[in-house]
Amino acid sequence: MTRKQTIKAALFFLLLISGQIGVHAQTRYRFDPRFKFSYDWGMNKMKPNSLSFDFIAGLHTSEQSSVGLGLGYSSHSHLFHEDPSSRWFDSDSWFHPKYKTVGGMALYLNGKHNFTDTGRLRPYIGIDVGYNWFSASELSDSGTGGFFLRPQLGIDYCSRLCRLFFEVNYKHMKVTKDDNINGWLSQFGIGAGFSLEL
Repeated sequence: MTRKQTIKAALFFLLLISGQIGVHAQTRYRFDPRFKFSYDWGMNKMKPNSLSFDFIAGLHTSEQSSVGLGLGYSSHSHLFHEDPSSRWFDSDSWFHPKYKTVGGMALYLNGKHNFTDTGRLRPYIGIDVGYNWFSASELSDSGTGGFFLRPQLGIDYCSRLCRLFFEVNYKHMKVTKDDNINGWLSQFGIGAGFSLEL
């Protein structure tokens, strides 16, 4: 599957969740604010680990499905070289002391679907599709960032006041800075958080 086909499939999944899955459900739209913390491990040659926090302003389209707009901040260890003229592949080790920690900001659309609407434990699938920016001082003039995709698989624990959730995810994003930095970053992550029942 090509990258364009992947993007189209992700957007189709978001449209599907936005109402078609639960089209027969008799429910009103409800606000679903979600807060999530996650830790991600680098999977390819670019191996920065990251710690992130996300807020998702979700909207239930049925008892099982929701869509939303997400905003996330992440701190990436050893992602960019101290010397902006250096290339990613100049060093064999991403933990070289000349590599440093930088922040990232992601803005994305989120789709989520629970496989059941009964019981306290409710497994789900989800996806985030959007754009990610990196904030490094010497990179700020060149619009560093790129396409962002994060499918996830998790489980909700439902109580009267909130939902606690745990998930695993795969993050795939484009990072560009002119011709000096141009590549794809992949990470495997685990996340946990809560959503309010409003």
